[in-house]
Amino acid sequence: MTAFRMFAAAAIAFGCSSSVLAEPRPPFPLEVRPELRWRLPAAALCEGLRELTWADGSRIASAAVVPANATTRVPRHCAVRGIATPTSDSIITFEVLIPFDGTSYRRRYLQLGNGGFSGGIPRDQLIYGLQRGYAAAATDDGNQVPQSPAFVVGHPEKVIDYGHRSLKQTNDKAKDVIATLMGARPERSYFEGCSNGGRQALMVAQRYPADFDGIIAGAPANYFTHQFASFAWNAQKIYAPGATVSSLRASSVSVLSNEVGRQCAGRDGGLGTDRYLTNPLLCRVNLAPITCAAGASTASCLTPVEAGIVRDLYAGPVHAVSGAQIFPGLEPGAEDHAFNWGPWITGPVGASPFSLQALYGGGFFGAFVNNTTAPFDVRPMNVSAAIDEADARFAEVLNSTDADLRAFRDRGGKLIQYHGFDDAAVAPKNSINYWASVDARMRAVRPGVSRTTVSDFYRLFMVPGLGHCFGGDGANVLLGDPVTGARLDAGHDLYAAIERWVEAGEAPSRLIASHLVGTAVTFQRPVCPYPAMPAFNGSGNPADAANWSCRIAKLVPFKPKLFRERLFKLPVPPDPSPLRTRLPVQRR
Repeated sequence: MTAFRMFAAAAIAFGCSSSVLAEPRPPFPLEVRPELRWRLPAAALCEGLRELTWADGSRIASAAVVPANATTRVPRHCAVRGIATPTSDSIITFEVLIPFDGTSYRRRYLQLGNGGFSGGIPRDQLIYGLQRGYAAAATDDGNQVPQSPAFVVGHPEKVIDYGHRSLKQTNDKAKDVIATLMGARPERSYFEGCSNGGRQALMVAQRYPADFDGIIAGAPANYFTHQFASFAWNAQKIYAPGATVSSLRASSVSVLSNEVGRQCAGRDGGLGTDRYLTNPLLCRVNLAPITCAAGASTASCLTPVEAGIVRDLYAGPVHAVSGAQIFPGLEPGAEDHAFNWGPWITGPVGASPFSLQALYGGGFFGAFVNNTTAPFDVRPMNVSAAIDEADARFAEVLNSTDADLRAFRDRGGKLIQYHGFDDAAVAPKNSINYWASVDARMRAVRPGVSRTTVSDFYRLFMVPGLGHCFGGDGANVLLGDPVTGARLDAGHDLYAAIERWVEAGEAPSRLIASHLVGTAVTFQRPVCPYPAMPAFNGSGNPADAANWSCRIAKLVPFKPKLFRERLFKLPVPPDPSPLRTRLPVQRR
């Protein structure tokens, strides 16, 4: 099996001009009144969308009515698949599902992000949008081979498609489809994505601030080039040259996780019985008690080499020349959870002996940076030199680190960002760093702006016990369920929270997250707007979120000096950023 096939098998979701309709060939006159449209044959209207074309050669590949499904509560809808071709080298597949039963559609649009290197449409998420009354759309980001980065080799335009152009193409063309079918564009627009989808969520806020009213960005891999540099750096620590077995044993990860809980659980606002940390920023792990003594059995302790690896993983990579932090390290707590260090750090995963980080790192530096589909080993690589090259060539296209969100804020946009503290893929402090950079940048370019002002449009929620986008030992579910009847109100559901913030002006003061075992909720905890953290009140049932409060954390570990020169370039003059000048606001 080739490296890329192993990569595709093992990998999981890591999850520009305005389009112009060609004159005109809609399947029916747009002046037909919406209230009369439901009297016409639905299949004929939907299937007629196949005649829709755009001036750039983009087209509709298929359009068909899908019957309602009472079991899954999916309404009858029009399923449309299109191919966008903004350049001669672009093939961007997009899909849009539109409720088409006359009652379900709420005149709201939801665009969904994608994970990893993409290569597919997240159809389950599209269905989830349908259940909520959205017209929902998504794209394969211009890649037709699931989770393989090989699509960019020899195709520089596809790098741009993947970086951001596919998002704009999907937004514009999906809304053209909706307007043609329903007689009007959506009244409100939302974007939601996690991991690479979180990067995309911040990307649309920064590059296309007029396209979306509300955005949910989960565990964003927005410092994309440095994200993969950290993957390569971690792989160098974990795998010795030529080795296919991790130098950090699974048994040692379990010993480590237990010791972290013993030292820190219950001292960070949470419970001593929790299998995760409520605020890992307060935990300073002493590895001495679990480091093997000379000549002792290594069955229940970490060898000195393993202890050194753990310290490096917690610290994160540093540039060998500048001394700047390339990317934050991982947080302590729940290292041995099933979706934590095992698949992401130590491996093996699927048919590959390596971890997801090693596979993703090899994919990025092989295909994107070195333009090769051959297996690429990151272990001999000079990470500091490699990140300098990656930044010079790809940061502008792939990274969504611009902290100047004035255009998005000024048109009334709202942004909810969340990140799990037990994320072993995207280091949690990356989200804290971006939040702090926005706070600093907005104050620099808008005199009189305060942290409270920034929170009027942008709030970060750090989630204890949540892994990468999902899973984990904590309260790890932030969405309701239209099928099971789990609560869909703004206090328990991210989509409802962003809608209420956008449409009623009520910002989320806290969210209630649930821990599920099967479909049963075993406990709930509040998730607080950073820098507040949840803390147990000391009495009552700890499984009930009502017995927890949001309190400002004792430690907010942001050091702007580490990031000013290389990333955020603070302080800045009080004029529009180069990105804002270069990229005019696009129409919704």
